[in-house]
Amino acid sequence: MTYIGLVILFLGLIAQAHVEDVITAEDQEEAQTTTKKAVDKVIDLNRHGTNVLNSVPNAPCACALRTEPQTSPYEVCTTENSYLEKSLPKKTSLVVSKDSHAIDPFCILGAQRRFPDPGFAGTCATLTSYPKKNQARPCLSEKYLSFVYNSFSKVAKCFQIPEDEIFPSLALESGFHVNALGRNMDAGISQLTGDLIQAVNDSYFDTFLKKAQSSSKCTAILPYFKPLPTETKLRCAAMMPPNNPIQNLIYAAILFKTNHQVIETGVKSVKGKLPKDLDMEALIQALTVLSFNVAPGSIILTLRQFISSRGVNLGADDFKMTRDFPNTFASYMKLNFPVPPENENSRRNVISVYVPAALNLGRKIEGQIGGDKKCLPPGLERLL
Repeated sequence: MTYIGLVILFLGLIAQAHVEDVITAEDQEEAQTTTKKAVDKVIDLNRHGTNVLNSVPNAPCACALRTEPQTSPYEVCTTENSYLEKSLPKKTSLVVSKDSHAIDPFCILGAQRRFPDPGFAGTCATLTSYPKKNQARPCLSEKYLSFVYNSFSKVAKCFQIPEDEIFPSLALESGFHVNALGRNMDAGISQLTGDLIQAVNDSYFDTFLKKAQSSSKCTAILPYFKPLPTETKLRCAAMMPPNNPIQNLIYAAILFKTNHQVIETGVKSVKGKLPKDLDMEALIQALTVLSFNVAPGSIILTLRQFISSRGVNLGADDFKMTRDFPNTFASYMKLNFPVPPENENSRRNVISVYVPAALNLGRKIEGQIGGDKKCLPPGLERLL
């Protein structure tokens, strides 16, 4: 996470009193100087996410649909923000998943509304052109939400991914905008970089493609299951309709599956040393969220070191993803997470607040939606 991730993470966290002093001048300095590097052989979304914790002034919230049925939660498109509309299918309606882990479609609309406008959106003349930066946020139309939600649901179904478990990371990184564009050309909902695309193409893409080809659950996304180019000049291929967001989300799904496997294996390897009253599944979910920001292998290494440093004096509360108390795992990461020596303090700051930032964003969106609709898996609430 570099420039945009730090800037937007900062904007969101200043509103939370318990962490308002976390992002320091060092972070801002790092935002101006650091560059993208591959830091682990294991796939690592170690990149600047376009997280969207800051509210958009004067934007009507998605709760309008719940509290005032006569008021549309969607925007009236303008000449400035309607540039994606012509690329969307003419007839698109919400197809809501009935899976037990499915999110409410308005979770995505809530994330989209919290995306800064203008600033982090890009446009492309064609899939092979160079993105034009700093465009207005896309119009939040019913057609746009349906297109994004249906694409997300189809990919989650194919990969058998719980929608509520991957939602926090993508909401934080891009606000679920198809054309989110970072300063260093991180593209689309998954904020893909050239290094990340290359890692997936080299090590995982063919394996997952073969699985998809043999599954009836993947029929709808197979036409888009193609490798993306790694060149920066071709980043439009990862962010523009009609191929996206499905093509972009396929990469997010591959990352989620591979990262989750590393996290789950690592947590289970220390099961005997964990408190008996700890919700191990919730811990796996939280650390998988974190793996969208740092390498999962490094997370497990730090977890083992934390357990070793505490010995038998561990309780479930020590694994809360907050730095409110000095003995939590989050506090330990702030001081000990393995990062390159340059700007190590500011990098650790961001790592240690990433999970609560993602979960608090989800909470805020749930509050906007109202009712009993949820965007987050229930177990994660226990770790805040």
